[in-house]
Amino acid sequence: MNKIFLSILALSFVLSLSGCNDIQSVNTRKASHDQAKEILRCLDEDDVEGLKSLFCEKVASSHDLDKEIAEAMDFYEGKSVSFGNIVVSGGDSMRDGEFVDIHIEYSIDNLETDEDMQYTIVTASYLVYKENPRCIGMTYMKIIDADTETEFQIGEHVW
Repeated sequence: MNKIFLSILALSFVLSLSGCNDIQSVNTRKASHDQAKEILRCLDEDDVEGLKSLFCEKVASSHDLDKEIAEAMDFYEGKSVSFGNIVVSGGDSMRDGEFVDIHIEYSIDNLETDEDMQYTIVTASYLVYKENPRCIGMTYMKIIDADTETEFQIGEHVW
């Protein structure tokens, strides 16, 4: 009887841990998709302040984001009419049962605008970074012209 009880307890523990990871994975994907939609809104509406607010404090203090974003908006022609997949990757680290690092990278593929342009947008963000909280937020965003493969980057990858 004791072995059965311990087996059930161990199995419950393992399942509960995997359930937490599934919830974290879903939250990371949702954060990526929400951020992607906000980036597109900002580009479509020429909302410099909105896009600027997505960047982490470390990048905001070391870059002229107003200038970089204005140049990126000049590079990006039109308003988005459709896009393909949002491809998400990233990772996380735990210490003593607490997340100390959750980072995401994603791309918005096959983005088409009403100016007959096609782009890919690539970004990286920290959702949690206990070692340097100034890095929480988007660290860089790259807009790539699909036809010419010319790219424009705002910010940088930071640690």
